[in-house]
Amino acid sequence: MFNKQFFTRLDTQAFAFYERHGFVCLRGLISADTVDKIQANWSAMVDTYSKDIGVDKSQYLDVISQWRDLWKQSPFFLQLLEDHLAPIAAWGFGLNGVRLLHDHFIRKDRGGSNGLIPWHQDSMFWPVGRTGLSTWLATDDVGVTEGCLQVIAGSHRHAASAPVDFMQSECEFDSANVTVIPVRRGDVVLLNSKTWHRSEPTSAFNSRLAHLALWIPEQTRYRPEKASWHPLNQQVTVSAGELLNEDEFPIFGMREQGHGNSQENDHNGVETQTGMFNARQRIENFVRERSNTDGTLGQLLSDVALRNKLAMELSGVGHTNFDDCLSLVERVWISASAYERHRSRNVFNSAYAEWDQLTLSLYRTS
Repeated sequence: MFNKQFFTRLDTQAFAFYERHGFVCLRGLISADTVDKIQANWSAMVDTYSKDIGVDKSQYLDVISQWRDLWKQSPFFLQLLEDHLAPIAAWGFGLNGVRLLHDHFIRKDRGGSNGLIPWHQDSMFWPVGRTGLSTWLATDDVGVTEGCLQVIAGSHRHAASAPVDFMQSECEFDSANVTVIPVRRGDVVLLNSKTWHRSEPTSAFNSRLAHLALWIPEQTRYRPEKASWHPLNQQVTVSAGELLNEDEFPIFGMREQGHGNSQENDHNGVETQTGMFNARQRIENFVRERSNTDGTLGQLLSDVALRNKLAMELSGVGHTNFDDCLSLVERVWISASAYERHRSRNVFNSAYAEWDQLTLSLYRTS
């Protein structure tokens, strides 16, 4: 079914819809001029990041699809949160202030980085003690075939799952329970962090860029056991059980003691830390063994000779095409370098998943 309810104001009707369904689409809250500036600032950021790695922009965008901690990169993105998105988030909690967990872009492009983001609940990935919500801002019109959000309405009222591994098989829901949310440029979807949701690959010829910000109540405490693998842990400077440090998780609006409609983040963390939770580390260990050199994965693979050596080994063991193996190694290099330098990545984990499939099949049989 398709969502047919849109609200143009932060009023009691919109809030009641959000509380009942776990999402609400807010129509046209962000002006065309602001959206133009969002896209321009994203494009400038990508120009800088791709040059820093040493690849052209098109090659970079063939691999990278998520950019994080935007508010640190540009005063414009900080102002976007302060003026537009933080007030929506605070309203969604029923509070006057809110804390940012992080903000990011996700881009899908039929001709570049494109894929399925499978069914999942957001706060199961967070090393914090409270559930939250996200603001999903459309910078393009996103139709049914263009990777729009799909949700299970009302699922936020049910139990939490373990964090979903995007590199494993997707869980399934009855299609009759799926609500598809096409949006227009400038719309904001407010999404409860316990609401099951996903987005399919885009099959359109135009790209789709969405700005997302993840929000929690100001009185949210650090719980590393919930997601010990998550990169956010590297930004935390407080002890378990303490309020998050404000330098990395800023507060917008008024400080207040309540939690609003946020709940305890009641899950037990990752059941098995395989798949996407340690994919980069597994590949890094593999490459270190071949190079006899210390360093991060991005640093190691910056060596062109090593990339060629690895491609030669993979193609020789598997009797596969050398150019295909070299392309895979280079995509892993770009993925790792983007993450290490700028906290950007391939959100679909496509290069790491392809590496896993190839090496597991090769070295299991060799």
